[in-house]
Formats: sequence, structure tokens, C-alpha cells
Amino acid sequence: MEHPIIDAREKPCPIPFVLAKKQIEEHTEDFTVLVDNEPAYQNLKKLAAASGYSAQIQQTEQGYSVVFSSDKAVHDFHDLQKPPAKSDEPWVLLLKSDVIGQGEFELGRNLMRMYLYTVRTGNDYPREIIVINKGILLATEDIHTIESLKMLEDAGVVVRVCGTCLDYYHKTEALKVGTVSNMYEIAHSLHEHKKVLSW
Repeated sequence: MEHPIIDAREKPCPIPFVLAKKQIEEHTEDFTVLVDNEPAYQNLKKLAAASGYSAQIQQTEQGYSVVFSSDKAVHDFHDLQKPPAKSDEPWVLLLKSDVIGQGEFELGRNLMRMYLYTVRTGNDYPREIIVINKGILLATEDIHTIESLKMLEDAGVVVRVCGTCLDYYHKTEALKVGTVSNMYEIAHSLHEHKKVLSW
């Protein structure tokens, strides 16, 4: 059987983890993931251990080679590594900023990109995504977050973008994804849903 080699170097978290997890879910017995930083291979080691695989780490000139091996093709995954069950309760994602947290802008922007990528590759989509204030930059400027939002929208998620905020930042013509909304619709949606996650 072919031994897949996945080159995840220069790919931000959680992409190496997600790519390895996909191989496990497809019951691939042996495969290798190439990464270029220590946190990535540490996360892959934990994934292997939690999924019934062994992981051999080899340091290379370009980073690390993580070899996943298993004696069987069908695995009993630990609950920690199983995809989270879909929530029966619909929820809304409120994006108030183009970054997550406070501190260095570049780190905060990358965390937001990683978060939206994780949501789009998961199996529990929000019913709606509401984008307000500087969060509108996620739908107008950042190609990475625009791609994630488009994929979620194509999957049926309603993406509402604050029209007043677009106008304030002079970004109305730059909107790449979602529909222009207003505070009446936004307030109604937030009041209608009991579960709201906000960044």
C-alpha cells in the first residue's frame, strides 16, 4: 500500500493537525507528515497517541518528519479526538474585530485566520455569522478569512455584514462575501439565538 507523505511545512496551525486527522479518519495505516516547527510536531504526537497510532519523530534540515504507524486500518478513536458532535442548539458567531485577543497584530490576525479555518473544516457550523465594527475587514480585505467565510456561506451559513460599519470604514464597495445587513436584523438574530460566540 502506498505510504502517503503530507508536506505541511509553512502551513499554519491547525492545518498540519487537520491533514493528519483526515488520514486517520480515512483509516490510513501508515503515513508521514512533514512540519517545520516544534509545536506542530508536538500536536501531531498527541494526535497519534490519542488515535491508536505510534509516532516516530525525525529531525530534518527543513524541520521534522512525523511518521504515523498502526497495526490496523480501523481505529477506535478517543473521544477527545473525535469530531465534536453537532450541536442541537443553533448558534451564532459574532465577529467584532479582525483579530483575536490583544497584543501583537500579526499574531491576532493569524489566530483569527486559524479559527475560521477550524470552523469551516469542522462539522458544527453556526447558523449565522454576524460581522460588525472592524470585523468587516474579514469580509473585505483578508483573502484567507474571505475564503473561509465563502466556504461557510456556500455550506448554508448566513453571513451578515453591518452596513453602517462598511460605510464608516469606506469598505462598502470592497465587500467580497456576505450580505449587507442592519442593526434591526442583527439585534433580532442575536436575541433569537440563545447561544452566541463572540470574538
